[in-house]
Amino acid sequence: MGLFDLVFDELSKEIKEAPGWLSLVIMCNFLLFVSVISEELEHRGMSKEETTIATLVAMALFFLGDALDTFVFPRERDGKRGEKLLKSSMLLLGSFAVFLFLVGHWLWAAGLTLLWILIIPIYDTRERPLWSVFRGSIETAIPRRKATVLKESDDDVTGFKWLVLQYDDLAKSKNTVSGKLRIRRGTYNVSKTLAQRAERYTMSIWFPNEAAKFIRSAVFPTLAAGLWLLVDIRRWPAALLILASPALLLFYCWLKGLHMRKLYDLAIEIIETNAAYSSPEPCHGVRLFLWSGDVVSYVSVSPQAKY
Repeated sequence: MGLFDLVFDELSKEIKEAPGWLSLVIMCNFLLFVSVISEELEHRGMSKEETTIATLVAMALFFLGDALDTFVFPRERDGKRGEKLLKSSMLLLGSFAVFLFLVGHWLWAAGLTLLWILIIPIYDTRERPLWSVFRGSIETAIPRRKATVLKESDDDVTGFKWLVLQYDDLAKSKNTVSGKLRIRRGTYNVSKTLAQRAERYTMSIWFPNEAAKFIRSAVFPTLAAGLWLLVDIRRWPAALLILASPALLLFYCWLKGLHMRKLYDLAIEIIETNAAYSSPEPCHGVRLFLWSGDVVSYVSVSPQAKY
């Protein structure tokens, strides 16, 4: 699948899960009633497009938060971290290009649009001979580091565990459900699918995740606002905002960790008690997950893995 398809698949996925960014859109539009912001937009001659601008800023902040999530939150090392970051960056880049176009910064808008267009063929040719030769020449010029073997262990995660205050409880729940599902990768997606099919993906599990999406989008803007006030010699408000940024980061990580732990605990209960769930032995390296005889999810598994 090409980068263009991947980016728009990601966009359609976020649109389907609207509450995560829709609440941010509402908040950004609400901020238009703040006199300082409305006066600045009017001064720059952008008052007629203020609603569109607020929506684009909200989307840009959401995708920036999505990139933050991919980078900092502990998750399974599935080899797709770079691709996830690239998709979020492309969506963020596109949002900024449209924003700059609307506010009349034509040169910057054209430059970002050209960059957006150029990245697509570069990504799509990564498996072709020319790219392989280029990559080979780089690997030859740069001394190789000692190769490491990727182990399928429970500790094999990306991100920063220490940011999640209840990480030990989360890891315990994940390890338990992974053992019952007999998989090492894709635990979250399978658990969520089972919860939805059992019609038990309730508000107590859904809300912390959507709230985390909202809060993570405020981490960078809060820090930026604090630095701007610091330059403007407003020290007390600046200090409060700068300190609020890491606090929001920790709160977001706690909320997402809470969501995942509740989801894993529910998945354990469903696996143990619901007769509609079943999972036959892997076939051709794929483990299927069935609900009332229908395939609802699948995960590639290593033939050497032991559970």
